[in-house]
Amino acid sequence: MVQRQARLTFQAPLNGPANMTVKRTGKGEIVHLGQPIQVTYDSIDGHSETREFKTLRGARKFAQKWVGETPELGSYYAVSYDGVGKISSFGCAVKDLFPEAA
Repeated sequence: MVQRQARLTFQAPLNGPANMTVKRTGKGEIVHLGQPIQVTYDSIDGHSETREFKTLRGARKFAQKWVGETPELGSYYAVSYDGVGKISSFGCAVKDLFPEAA
């Protein structure tokens, strides 16, 4: 009988670097140091828009503008209630963009 060993490899999360550094400002905003938060909106009609933000507040505002405050959350994306728009992010978790839906 042949025994096989499983190999475990570490991968950085798909939605942000493993060694992300954050700090809070005096206004309570979370600022990501070294790398901005990148948020992408895609719709079923082909429209796509990507923006970069230094704070989580700005990223949330952009994402919620496109798919609402309580979209359906997937592992690495959020879909609007009508299924027309999708948000994905790099630099923060998608659930951090939609605290009301999490």
